[in-house]
This record gives sequence, C-alpha cells and structure tokens, in this order.
Amino acid sequence: MPIVFEHVSYDYNYVSPKEKKRGSKQTDGDTNTSAQALRTPQALNDICIEIPDGQFVGIIGHTGSGKSTLIQHINGLLQPTEGRVIVEGLDLAERANRRLVRKHVGIAFQYPEYQLFATTVEEDVSFGPRNLGLDSAEVDRRVRNALERVGLEYDLVAAKSPFHLSGGQQRRVALAGILAMEPKTLVLDEPMAGLDPKGRADTLALVHRLHAEGLTVVMVSHSMEDVAENAERVLVLEHGTIAMDGKPDEVFSHAEELREMGLGIPQATKFQNLLAKKGFEFKEPVHTLDDLANAIALKLGKRTKEEYLAKAAQVSAEQNETAQADPEAQKNFKNYSAFDALTLEAGEVS
Repeated sequence: MPIVFEHVSYDYNYVSPKEKKRGSKQTDGDTNTSAQALRTPQALNDICIEIPDGQFVGIIGHTGSGKSTLIQHINGLLQPTEGRVIVEGLDLAERANRRLVRKHVGIAFQYPEYQLFATTVEEDVSFGPRNLGLDSAEVDRRVRNALERVGLEYDLVAAKSPFHLSGGQQRRVALAGILAMEPKTLVLDEPMAGLDPKGRADTLALVHRLHAEGLTVVMVSHSMEDVAENAERVLVLEHGTIAMDGKPDEVFSHAEELREMGLGIPQATKFQNLLAKKGFEFKEPVHTLDDLANAIALKLGKRTKEEYLAKAAQVSAEQNETAQADPEAQKNFKNYSAFDALTLEAGEVS
C-alpha cells in the first residue's frame, strides 16, 4: 500500500494541548545545538504526496529545507502538527499504528554504523527480530538472510565484533540490522556520507539491488548524480514545501530554478549544456555519464556503449569457436581480446 502524506505540516515550536496541560513547553530556543539552529519553526508546510509500492524516490534540497523532517514522519518518529500520514493503510496519529508500521519501514540515518552497539555482528543484527518475540530459528534465518543481502558471509563475520570491521563493512552490518526486520520500505538519509569512492559504489549497488528485489526506497541525498542515476522520481524541497516533483529528466531540466534554490545539476547535464553552447546539441537531455557517452556516440555516428559491448561479445564468441576448431589458432588469441578485434575492425578507437 502507498505511503500517503495528506496536507502535512510540522512546526518544531508547536506545543500540544496535552503538553500545555502539563505545563511543559519545548522550543528550539531551549538549546543551542547546530542542528536545531538550522531548523525553522515551520519545517514542513502542507505536504501532499503519495509514494506507490516499489518506487525509488530521491529527495533533494538545501540544508534546512525539511528533508530529514519529512522522512522521520514515514515511520512516526515525528507526528504532524497538521494533516496526517498513512502507511500500510494505518494512520500514524495512533501510537499503536506507529508500532506496527515500524516493522515495515526501516530508516538508516547518516552514518548508520554509529548505531552499532553489540559485542558481535550476530547479536547486533538479531536485536530487532528478537524484540519482535520471534523464535530462535526464525531469528537465525533472518540474520543469515540479511547478512547475505548486504554481501557479508555469516560464517566469516557473525562472531566478530562489528567494531573490528572496516567502515564499509560496519555500514553493511547496520543495514543488515534494518533488513533483518524485513521491511517493505527502506528510508536512507545520505547513505553514502563519509564513504570513499569504492564504498560509495558498493553502497549504491546494494541499494539498487534491494530496490530490484521489490523494496520501496526513499533516499535523501546531496549528490545529484546519485539521484539522477538511481531514482525514478525526484522530490525537491524548499522551505518545507514540495517545489518540484517529477522524473529526473523533468526535474533536472530546470537548471536555473535549481540553482536559485542553492542546488546543482548532475555533472553530465552540465557538460551537455556546455557542449550545447558550442553548437553540439543532443536530441534528448542527459543526466548520467552513460547517457552522455551514448548521446555523444550517436551524435558522432559511432556505436553506443550497449552496441559496442554486444559487438564485443559477438567477436569473443567467434574467437572461441575458432579456437575450439583450431587449437593452433588459440595461441593467436592469447593476448588479443575481443575489444582489440572490435577496435581494429571498426577503426573507432585509436
């Protein structure tokens, strides 16, 4: 069932009637932390969105635009000042419904490895399922399955301390702890923060794979490239409102409006715009490096990446057939790849 926000507003300075009755008043002015200093009282203003099952949604916006506040409403960590949030058909205004929904919605905040606490990986990943009151066999099944899904071998890491693992592995263990709850929706707040290029690539590949398995994914990111390459839909937040909502192609075509909001566009789009100023224009907008490479190839009358790989596979298969028929010919292919053959045949690469 979809995630639905119906005219949701949230005010950090709001005091409920119950709090007033108790004589308590909680405002951002009570503390002076940097996080609270960035908050505006009206963090969300009349948000109306619906996220269907299985969709990959990217959320972008400048610091303080309301991104983190919005995602904390998805499993009831925050409750609207006005409006309502419905998940799995349940109104999260009810405390009992919030408890039920948290079994279906997993949230990983920035640096999720900071949430690790147990002495072993197995204990950490099993914490959530054990709190559901599941029997030992089911807990064990979930732990093994979750570790496998994030690319970690149970026999190699289960008995280790999570604090003795690499940073990338720790993040995977933290995500495994969320996946062990078997959520239908995965909410990620800057999942690539602090990772090196390989860690970023591995994490993105993991998220992409989880989405392919059927999970709904909601990802907050400051990387326009990550959003453009992975999201099916992009929400742009500005001062607590939805400024844009559409497919990546639609959203990133508004480069000037995004710039005025303090946001950028993908590097591939920037390069395309620079080429257009020099008279080298494409038929369609591009937002990923693969799309840019293919567009340039088509413009120059060359093969696209997909066509090139397909031809290389064909040449490789022909080489194998020849080698099997004539063992002597195999020597000629020892240091001669399919790409070498294709390059010489097409004359496309110097």
